[in-house]
Amino acid sequence: MWPIIMGLLYTGMISVLLYYYFCRLAGIKFQWYYSVMYAVLSCSLAIFRHLGWTTEFLDMCLGIMLLTGCGMLFQKIRFTESIGLSSLIISLYSIVAGMMQSAFFWIVASIRSEIVLKFADLLQNAAVVAMLILTCRIIHKSFSGSMRPIRHQSLLMLLFPVLFITFFEAFISDFVYGNTIIWDTEKGLTFPSLNNFELLVLRLLACGGLFCALIAYRKLSDLIEHEQTIRLLRQQTQNQEVYVREAKSRYEQTRSFRHDIKNHLLILHQLIKDGKSNEASEYLGNMETVSDALSFQVHTGNAAADALLSSKLGVASQQEIHVHCAISIPKQSLIADMDWCIVLSNALDNAINASAAIDRQDRWIHLSGIQKGNIYLLSIENRCRKDTALPLEGIGFSNIRAVLKKYNGNMDVEVAENIFKLNMLFIIPQHPKDIPQQSH
Repeated sequence: MWPIIMGLLYTGMISVLLYYYFCRLAGIKFQWYYSVMYAVLSCSLAIFRHLGWTTEFLDMCLGIMLLTGCGMLFQKIRFTESIGLSSLIISLYSIVAGMMQSAFFWIVASIRSEIVLKFADLLQNAAVVAMLILTCRIIHKSFSGSMRPIRHQSLLMLLFPVLFITFFEAFISDFVYGNTIIWDTEKGLTFPSLNNFELLVLRLLACGGLFCALIAYRKLSDLIEHEQTIRLLRQQTQNQEVYVREAKSRYEQTRSFRHDIKNHLLILHQLIKDGKSNEASEYLGNMETVSDALSFQVHTGNAAADALLSSKLGVASQQEIHVHCAISIPKQSLIADMDWCIVLSNALDNAINASAAIDRQDRWIHLSGIQKGNIYLLSIENRCRKDTALPLEGIGFSNIRAVLKKYNGNMDVEVAENIFKLNMLFIIPQHPKDIPQQSH
């Protein structure tokens, strides 16, 4: 009875450790009561295994399914992430336990001592716990970034080698070692009669294979992320070019309108002189319509930025977001129109998305710009949800930071009292040679 109790305590402790590192790799908060529930369920599986109702292979499968289900149910993790991390954690434990099994069988077979045999299980379990913590910490430090989120297109790349290694370990434990040990007082360990050192080396190679699979998966994830980033950047660049073309088109139309203004005034003067007030009023109304079509909602002093802001304000208006814009972009600042558009579009997209997630009556965005000498501070504030935290470095912020770096500037993000504030500082270059030649 006592060995069974000790075995269940060991299983429970291992289960809590596995659940803890499962949460760490998933980037979510560890909650001990969920880990206790998982440990109780894991102990139930251990009892089934002790009663001979399951095999090592089936026990591995059920263990992966159990941890996957707990991740989805307790932590609300997507299936792809949950099964990927569960397979990795269970595989890592099986490899560590297998290495310690081969190592201690090798020691027991080499040292014919009943004392060694008596404490072998205790020492083996302690070594498994220590090695499991060490390897989990290494994996968390080296691969946690690529573990979240696990994408559908790269899931098989992770699952196939991990599950192969897991089932390989189950096969060795089930059909090579078994669950029976025969110890002879004179001959020492007589069963299982194996070359434990070779099996230890084989399991070390399996551990190396797991790390190689993780490295390959990380490189694949980075490649997919880079391709998505490039695709989004191309799309953003195309959008910025549309704004610039629209601004230039309106500028040319405005020049034509101003060129013809004298003719329009002569026609109005003649209509009024002839007493055709109705025709003059109608002609004046047409002129006003043309004038309104040529003008932007926002006037910053930069035609491309005016075109972009007018488009974004139209999107905000559709979502009932009140926008107050008090930006005056410095003329002849040597800051490219495309760079102004990249900064404003990414910042406004984030602000509009955040505003759309709160109640309609609380939706507002404030834009302001202040220039002092060759320093220009652009600020964008918006109301946000109560649980809003400082954002991670996504594509939008990366684009903004790249532009600011080009002009020796910086970016600062604040979240306080349900208000999100983004401050962007430009150092306005005084000469073209002051601008580093780099692309976005």
